[in-house]
Amino acid sequence: MNLRLPIAILIAVAACAQTVAPALRGETLDGRKTTLAEAGAGKTTLLVLGFSKKAGDVSNAWRDHFAADFGADSRANYFVVAFLEDAPGLVRGMIKSAMRSGTPQAQRPHFLVVTSDEAVWKKFVHVEDDKVPCVVLLDGAGKVRWAWNGEFEAAHYSALKEAAAALLKP
Repeated sequence: MNLRLPIAILIAVAACAQTVAPALRGETLDGRKTTLAEAGAGKTTLLVLGFSKKAGDVSNAWRDHFAADFGADSRANYFVVAFLEDAPGLVRGMIKSAMRSGTPQAQRPHFLVVTSDEAVWKKFVHVEDDKVPCVVLLDGAGKVRWAWNGEFEAAHYSALKEAAAALLKP
């Protein structure tokens, strides 16, 4: 097993820890325009960022586990974020329609489509492989408290869950 990539990812992710996330604005799959500042204000927020279709295809496990553990807590929020900046304008509508039809109605408010600032976010989360999601946990002030670039793994989710629970302690 090559440990160089996971270690490099952890070092890169640690570099953005405790820094405030860049601005993020988009439209949820239920048609609501929102910003990270608005949706995450005062809340512990999970972002599962996808920069490709392949990353999007493997993002749901992160969302599903977090929603099961923290979805009922009004102090927590979560979004799967699909960056479509590089998609041609005519194709974006078709992509959004396909995503909407493949997303359960209850999850549509938690699915954000973004068409700008992709390069800013790729740099911020140190994307080395856009085929895997970037998972970022923010505190109520928008500071990064936990991050990982990769597909869902129980051990990494356990660390994320522990970090989120600590942020949500009364």
